Amino acid sequence: MEMNVIKYLCFAEYVGKSFCGWQNQGKPSNQPTVSGALEDTLRYIIRKPIDKGFIKSFSLQGSSRTDSGVHAISNAFHIEFTTLPNFVLIQPTNLVFKFNQELKKANHLIRVKRIEEVSPDFHARFNALYRKYIYKIYIGQSSVFLENYYWVIDDIDREKLCQAVEIFKNPINPVNLCRPDEKRPIDEQMEIETWVEAKENVIEIHFKSIRFFWHQIRYMTGALVGYASNKITQEEFEGFFKGKENKKPKLAPSAGLYLAEVAYP
Repeated sequence: MEMNVIKYLCFAEYVGKSFCGWQNQGKPSNQPTVSGALEDTLRYIIRKPIDKGFIKSFSLQGSSRTDSGVHAISNAFHIEFTTLPNFVLIQPTNLVFKFNQELKKANHLIRVKRIEEVSPDFHARFNALYRKYIYKIYIGQSSVFLENYYWVIDDIDREKLCQAVEIFKNPINPVNLCRPDEKRPIDEQMEIETWVEAKENVIEIHFKSIRFFWHQIRYMTGALVGYASNKITQEEFEGFFKGKENKKPKLAPSAGLYLAEVAYP
């Protein structure tokens, strides 16, 4: 019997401090992940049609693997269901309601914002047009509340920070600005749209590109803040973005980073 394949595209927000990143660890672990919480919740929601054989399998694939402590205003993922041909799957609006009902019961700081049906060949990661991240900095006295959602620093030269992001007007070399990944060689020039928005004690640095390497935004932010705080020289700063340094800049804390948008055609 030929099975039916149905895909849903989903958008969710979550508080990163509650999870050890997006991705499951690949083996039994007590460390909670965003995808693990979503998969467990979905398995509970559709447990009856699974038990009766109407749903043969399902899989969940994220668009972006946020690190431990990184928040999401809107991350995207797709769910692929394999079902019997005539089975009527739970509709997107009802699934949003059920997801949030069960996530809240389980005290997971995740909320599903929207779900829509997409074509069976859709892929949340590979079909994305771009990803936009925001790094949030708080200028002033620290507190336990602020430290979970911002990089709290004493002071910064805002004018110098705005000048520093001009380096993104040209493609950058990310080799000194990310963790190495053996499966993905770093041998490319990257175009990244970057700008700064500031209001009172809060500074936001926006990064927009089709993709980013592991820890890249946190290293780039560390370089920008280090230069604007007079902790690294202009030569060191420019060297980081041109791949000329034999070291990496300071890694900005994960608490200040937010995945803000994943866009699709």
